[in-house]
Amino acid sequence: MKAAKTNKKGMKMNSVIDIGVIGCGVAGRSVMRRILKRDSRIRVAALYDPDQASIDQALDETASFSPQVCSDYREIMDMPNIQWVLIASWNVHHCEQVVAAFEAGK
Repeated sequence: MKAAKTNKKGMKMNSVIDIGVIGCGVAGRSVMRRILKRDSRIRVAALYDPDQASIDQALDETASFSPQVCSDYREIMDMPNIQWVLIASWNVHHCEQVVAAFEAGK
């Protein structure tokens, strides 16, 4: 029996990839849709945006995944199942959020 291929974190290459989306506005949802089309392993597991209308639209698009809605982007960083994050927030927040993602191993 052939062993399954794994990535650098030891995750099976054919397993589900849980992502968190930070910034669910037009740009964030557009990138999210393109990512989801490219790889069927990707699952949106968490969403954060300070704008409820953006969250509602993202929830409509990701209903099949039942993502958790977070009240702060840091909650996504604390979720052990999240393997990486899509950061599509306002540019002024990118540095802080990217550093937090790296520090959390995302």
